[in-house]
Amino acid sequence: MKSYRAVLSLLFPFLLIACTTPQHGDTPPLVMGEEEPAGSTEATEELDTPLPIDPLVTVGLLENGLSYYIRENTEPENRAYLRLVVNAGSILEDDDQKGLAHFLEHMAFNGTASYSGNEIIEFLERLGMQFGPDINAYTSFD
Repeated sequence: MKSYRAVLSLLFPFLLIACTTPQHGDTPPLVMGEEEPAGSTEATEELDTPLPIDPLVTVGLLENGLSYYIRENTEPENRAYLRLVVNAGSILEDDDQKGLAHFLEHMAFNGTASYSGNEIIEFLERLGMQFGPDINAYTSFD
């Protein structure tokens, strides 16, 4: 259990980005004088209906505004699967910034205030993870 908490504590600095990014899909506010399109309120209400959460999932909110979801899974044994999802992507980049989100993602593996250089990778590898299949980054358009 200690190593699980240690891994989670390592990820928290990377999660701070999620607290300050706009939500993709947010509809822009109406400009003064514009009218809301007919029927859009009903469609928006349907899209705003939250999906049900599995009762086996523990949901929480950290002081910094980061939401987390934890679900125990006994198979495979002695493993933890962690995924950081930041609701942002290259869609928020200007044309002259394309690739910056992905670059920053990979730079996070080059050290933090607590782990210089590749120490964070070495620590995760000592826990049994492998760089590439287990420790990696991915950026999508959204």
